[in-house]
Amino acid sequence: MKKGITLIAALVVVLAVTSGAFAAKHHFAITSSKQIKNGTVSLSDLSRKARKALHGAQGNAGAPGPQGLQGAAGPQGAQGAQGAQGPSGAQGSQGDRGPAGTPGRDGKDAPAAEYGAAAVYVTRGAGNPTAWAKYSTRLGSPIGDTTGGVFRFTCTPAQGTCKVAVQAAVLSDTASGSYSVYPRVLIQKAGDPTTGPAPQMYCEYADGSTNAAPTALAPASLATNPFATYAPLPVNIGGTADCGLDTPAGNVNDIVVPTGYYDVMSTFVFTRS
Repeated sequence: MKKGITLIAALVVVLAVTSGAFAAKHHFAITSSKQIKNGTVSLSDLSRKARKALHGAQGNAGAPGPQGLQGAAGPQGAQGAQGAQGPSGAQGSQGDRGPAGTPGRDGKDAPAAEYGAAAVYVTRGAGNPTAWAKYSTRLGSPIGDTTGGVFRFTCTPAQGTCKVAVQAAVLSDTASGSYSVYPRVLIQKAGDPTTGPAPQMYCEYADGSTNAAPTALAPASLATNPFATYAPLPVNIGGTADCGLDTPAGNVNDIVVPTGYYDVMSTFVFTRS
């Protein structure tokens, strides 16, 4: 209130000073603020010094305004560079042992071994038959089991003639059927000691046993030597002897050959029924 009275008094003084010339000329004297109509004096009518005097002291700071609204989220920043790989972790402890599996079914016993055995004998001159080759195969195939091979021998002039024969056996401790063998023998001649080697030529061929049929075999024990006793099988060489000698044909126990170099090829097919 006191500041307001002071301000009005100052305004009156200013007006008195600034309008003295006007009052003196027209013989008006302002002696009271009541002589001034409200709103007739504007700030521009005051001098710079008077306007400066109108400024009051700075007031106290006002109370803080309410918090403004949250701004919109900014754009996502660029992805940072990949960090360095961390060190390997320590090895974990061993896990618990798993439960035992279900026991498997009992297996079947393997069948007892059975074998087919064969031998090819050579008798040179007046000598004894010698097993020049022996072959064997395990039995069990539903289509038969085959064994055989090739060998070479020489029949010299001093020996005169030589003979080739075959023998076969089945070895089994648990025989469970009927057994048979079907032999095949092919003899090739490649010259002789007198004239020297020559290109290989057909000499003789035997196909099957008696009348070109299989020969039945009685099984022997596995502990038996099937060739301990010489017992040749008959073989069928056809209607003629083809190796240059006038010898019997048809079913024969021996294939007779003259002096020469010979290759003997043989196979034996064993079957069980």
